[in-house]
Amino acid sequence: MRVGAVMLGVILVIGLPWGSRASCGWVLWEKVEQHSHMASKEEVASAWEFHTASETKDECEQSLTALWQLRREESQPRPERPEIEDVKATPGFLSVMYRGTDPHPAWAAYL
Repeated sequence: MRVGAVMLGVILVIGLPWGSRASCGWVLWEKVEQHSHMASKEEVASAWEFHTASETKDECEQSLTALWQLRREESQPRPERPEIEDVKATPGFLSVMYRGTDPHPAWAAYL
């Protein structure tokens, strides 16, 4: 009985990838870093945020482009967002400078 259970387990483990026709998946994660300066040191808080899972690389890259454009639009200095001083953007990277406690700046980086 024990040999049969072990054999069944081995068959299931080996057979699952082929039986389910497993393929590669793509996951879009975003790293967000919040930087702030205190009197004598810089503090950095980092977090990873999950956004989407895609079946193809092209779908994942489309999601990445849409996310980057959304972040860039959200981060533009406007009258309703007076705390934002400056934005630097390149594809896949966004840096937002905030008014910090004088003379210490604060910023966020979206990678």
